[in-house]
Amino acid sequence: MRIDPTDYELEVNRLTRLKEQEYEALGEVDQEMANTKRLIEVATEDEALQQREVQRLQSLPGGFASEGEIDKARRAVLQSTQQRVGYENQLELLRKRRTRLEASERLANAQLETARVNLERTEIRSPIDGVIVNEDAELNTFVARGNPIVTIEDTTKVEVATSLRMDQLYWVLDQADRSVTPVAGEGRGYDIPETPAIVEFEIAGREGKVYRWDGRLLSYDGIGLDPTTRTVPVRILVDNPRAYRTDGGSAAVSGPSTLVRGMYVTVKLLIEPKTPLVVIPAAAMKPGNRAWEFVPDESVLEVSTQSSGPGDSTSATTLVSKANDDADPATTQDSGSDEKQNPDETVDETASERFDPSAWQAGRIVNRDSIFPVDSLSVAGVFAESDQDNPLQNGDKKWWVCEVQDQRMKAGAFVVVSPVGTVEGNTMPARMNTLDTSAVVSETTSATTHVSADSKNDVTKETAQ
Repeated sequence: MRIDPTDYELEVNRLTRLKEQEYEALGEVDQEMANTKRLIEVATEDEALQQREVQRLQSLPGGFASEGEIDKARRAVLQSTQQRVGYENQLELLRKRRTRLEASERLANAQLETARVNLERTEIRSPIDGVIVNEDAELNTFVARGNPIVTIEDTTKVEVATSLRMDQLYWVLDQADRSVTPVAGEGRGYDIPETPAIVEFEIAGREGKVYRWDGRLLSYDGIGLDPTTRTVPVRILVDNPRAYRTDGGSAAVSGPSTLVRGMYVTVKLLIEPKTPLVVIPAAAMKPGNRAWEFVPDESVLEVSTQSSGPGDSTSATTLVSKANDDADPATTQDSGSDEKQNPDETVDETASERFDPSAWQAGRIVNRDSIFPVDSLSVAGVFAESDQDNPLQNGDKKWWVCEVQDQRMKAGAFVVVSPVGTVEGNTMPARMNTLDTSAVVSETTSATTHVSADSKNDVTKETAQ
């Protein structure tokens, strides 16, 4: 875009001539100063000559030079001195004049530079690559100084304005190996760790069409909380708004070609917290921020003999048989009674119907408290079919990302997800089917097994990730 440059070109030409004029004036002054210096030299020599004439007349014997001749010689000396002083004064004036002309030349040079800058500004070039969003001037119209001509929006980078709750800001600040500033200072409290982010945009009416851009959490957007929402405004910077990803991995689909102003997007921050976190199935969470964890403990198999009489002793084989009877009452009834009730039916006792102690892990169900959910997590494909016992979210298994303050529950721990009665004393003996555990671990990323709260009840339990 160009503005008519005629007036500015004439101004540049005028100031160029003015600068040349001042330069020529300086040359004239320099020449006059050189001439005056030569005149001073001549006047100085004439003064010295007249001074010697006076001395010669005074050195003659009496009667050879009259007083009038001596006074005349002295007058000639004074005239020579007066002429020399006049030339010196003229030289000083020329020096002052030259200083003034130098200042005038510098002023003309500055005015010329200003005129050249104004001439260059008649050709308007955008300092950024972007899109013209508004035109404030038309062709052949007068444009006043300072008035906007066009409005251009920078498209090389895009900022996303969003807000964080105070609990979300806590996890942003609690990150490992990410310092806010290299040197701690007074302004460190007003900075925020630069955190990778993912900006997602879902097209309305086309569920599942999600476009993603890579960004980074840059800084606070001002100081303080929003008085209405009580959240912290922050700025997300997307360095390349044209590079996006889709679920299918192909960009050749109908949709937005770039991230633009006005889109309602979702921002996900990729945080690496210092505080260890565990993923617990939603069904394992109990009221009061509690969960039941299965802890392997062979000591539950030990039988106390304090309450038994001297003649009462129970072998391990008898305990196992009793547990088998309680666990599978349908298969441990007396065969004779079955034959009496149903003489035509026989019980086919196979290996799978018998209790196998080696397939079970003894332990305790321990009550874990001080578990605080941080955020929900949906894991797709964990279960092939949905049922009412498993909490689902959009057809996926729902989990909770939790903070365990006492750190007693670690990743890989087994938690109970089925209803269990009251756990007295924070612990309860239980057993876990290790065969079911290995089968589920081989099929999914989380282990799902069965444990028994006593010899009769089975409960479902899963691993915390």
